[in-house]
Amino acid sequence: MPLQSLGLRKDISTLREAEDSSALSSIFLDKPRVDILNNCIEVKLTTKIDIAASKIALYAHWGPLNDGNQWISEEIGSEDVTAAADSNFCIVKRIKPSKIGSYGITFFAVVDGKKHWLGKPEVDDSVFSIDTSFSKARLLLDYQAVSDRISFKTRLLNSILDYEKFLRFVSGVRKARQDKGIAKLIFDLISGDADLERLLLSHFTKAVDELAERDISPRRKKSLQTLLLVLENIGIGEVVFVAPEGPHASAGGLSQVISGLMKSLDESGLSTTLISPLYEEDQGSKHPSAEELIRQGLLLGDELVPITKVGRVQIPLGPTRYSGTPHIKENAILISAQVYKAESKNMRVYFLRHKRLAARLYPDSSGKEQICHATFLARGALEILRSPRFEINPHIVVSNDWPTALVPVLLKTDPDYLDDEILRDVQTFHILHNCGMAYQGRFYINEYGEDLWPLLGLAGEHFFGICDPNDSRLLNLTAGAIHHVKRALVAVSKPYAEDLLTEDGGEGLHNLFKSKADCVFGISNGVDLESLRHILWQLGEKAKSELNLESVTASKYQQQSVIKNMSTYKQALKLAVQQKYGLTQDKDNILISFVGRLAEQKGIALFTETIKKDGCSLLESILTHHPSAQIFIGGPVALGDSGSKELKKVIVDLIARYPGRIQGIFNFISHREALEITAASDLLLMPSRYEPGGISQLEALATGTIVVARNVGGITATLVDYASEQSQGNAFLFDEYSASALYSAVSRAIETLLNDVERDALRRIATAADNDWRHRLPKYLTMFQYASGVFRASIASSYLSERKKLLVSIRPSVVHNAVSLP
Repeated sequence: MPLQSLGLRKDISTLREAEDSSALSSIFLDKPRVDILNNCIEVKLTTKIDIAASKIALYAHWGPLNDGNQWISEEIGSEDVTAAADSNFCIVKRIKPSKIGSYGITFFAVVDGKKHWLGKPEVDDSVFSIDTSFSKARLLLDYQAVSDRISFKTRLLNSILDYEKFLRFVSGVRKARQDKGIAKLIFDLISGDADLERLLLSHFTKAVDELAERDISPRRKKSLQTLLLVLENIGIGEVVFVAPEGPHASAGGLSQVISGLMKSLDESGLSTTLISPLYEEDQGSKHPSAEELIRQGLLLGDELVPITKVGRVQIPLGPTRYSGTPHIKENAILISAQVYKAESKNMRVYFLRHKRLAARLYPDSSGKEQICHATFLARGALEILRSPRFEINPHIVVSNDWPTALVPVLLKTDPDYLDDEILRDVQTFHILHNCGMAYQGRFYINEYGEDLWPLLGLAGEHFFGICDPNDSRLLNLTAGAIHHVKRALVAVSKPYAEDLLTEDGGEGLHNLFKSKADCVFGISNGVDLESLRHILWQLGEKAKSELNLESVTASKYQQQSVIKNMSTYKQALKLAVQQKYGLTQDKDNILISFVGRLAEQKGIALFTETIKKDGCSLLESILTHHPSAQIFIGGPVALGDSGSKELKKVIVDLIARYPGRIQGIFNFISHREALEITAASDLLLMPSRYEPGGISQLEALATGTIVVARNVGGITATLVDYASEQSQGNAFLFDEYSASALYSAVSRAIETLLNDVERDALRRIATAADNDWRHRLPKYLTMFQYASGVFRASIASSYLSERKKLLVSIRPSVVHNAVSLP
């Protein structure tokens, strides 16, 4: 293969004519040296930059000499740079051209958003030619790994033929933590074989009968429970969540949903994996910096586990073009992301780390940057999944809202993933936590003269599958997920799922949802009651200690004791919160709170709306007519939301005129702090314009706080209006979206709470509500088995008959009668 180092031809220099081409001798110290290796091209040069400790990004820019549009900018990762002599650093970058021909390569650095090239556009670059193309295929698993997998399947199949062998095999692999995906593997082995299906049913019946006997050893009992758990979850393999939030980062309810589902699935014996960014910078209560999180470890489930670096992946970002032309403005880029891992029991978290594209959770940035972040996370997750070295065997991949909506899109449209052996049979689910128009991932296709659609790296024929159905100038990532999801679109409550199919509730996507009605399901959110009440116990005991109040259960946590002494804890927390936020300390005051995003969707406009009979805002009317009422409003101001600015103005004025009775905090409030305020309150306000699911009301119920809410969406699935005559219900609900309707509900609630008997009865009803994830999980398991085709097997009509009924119960009532079960 001839190799030469030449000045790059002038026609290639036009690729960079619009860029800053000034050379920085302080960055690059020499020309690239190119060597031909057996399976790649290796390029070396020297730099003064330690990119591991610098904000400067370095790239290798290369491509075919005869086609500038095919050039790609490949990011140089810290693994590509090693220390050299004289305080310099050596870059060793390996590239793999896919075709024979002549190529050029150069390097550039990005400093403060500007490109600085290795040399002037016409000189100081290298050209090389190859006459043999390098294979793009990934390395397959080694022979031993394949042999082990075949051996495992053979031993499993042989064990199924005998009850005792099967019992020992399943409990043995579970004990050794070698059972990832065993429930799916069992179904794959017996599916379609009537004799094996009958044999498996016989094993299940024997295990149930034996477990009912009194005289069995604890060891035998545990083995039987393990076997039944596996058979109840038959057909379900490893479940993978892709989300920007999780146990490491939180800006709202999504992190609690992910953490709660993972923990519950783990308790059910299923393997779960989360893929998420490892955010580089500290963002206060939302997340620590990457270095801090690595130092302190990750709380995964109930265990603090280490975070270790396990490799890296290269993530492709497509090019951009000058508006309305075929001319490239920014060439395609290969991003180098480090991969970290944390693991506890059957739960794993894989982190993607990158200084720029994983700097902060939900950064305030341009449309281009937002698209880049979404593409980075989606493609990064798929690159981790399809790499054998990370040892994930995905069966179900669950994406969440617009930041990860590209996952199902890419799995159905990108040939690299369509033809991938690991990803080919993956089933996709997309959870819709909020499908409001502002939360769909809508971005202009053209921004400042630059076409952004090509960033996704998809062929042109897929454009209409991801553009906004009502405005062709916009991409709509949620619309893309609806179009391309394989198995299920899961709304976070059944009423919200029904809303999405209507013109009013679908926020412009209702026709898309109707076209996929057979995929639409609704499952209400849950909470981890045990963890939540443990936090309540800690906060309550701390408050008692600081206020010198008598302790109840200071030395030991017991959930039933917390429930029994709920009023005592709430009283202590109220005094603590009043003191903390400058409210008058009085345990008999009625503390009313709103904690959450200060956004239009949450109904904050009603707080400042004028009550006609009083001629003042709703908040002032409450303070005027209810002397014992105190109000706390807290949460981050939504960007571009004029209602939040007006609310802040009104609250500042009321604080001055009603000292000690109202307070406002206009910043993000951590989950633990929000829980403290909720538990301290007598009433929690949720006057949402629309509410997909909601978690705040579930936490309020668990802490004995009564909710005043608009009867809409997910609220209707978890709250019932209180009727004092029959002592029914657990909340005060209203229908009309108006300040007067909210005021009436608040007044009714305050009057009820002033009656000690009714207040105590209400709190008992509230705390008795069981919204634990364990009660939601069977519905998710039902959907996962539906995705596997389990309900088409004969076993579905036997011991899985209840699960099959659940499938009907989670379909929107307006469509389930028209959809036949599998």
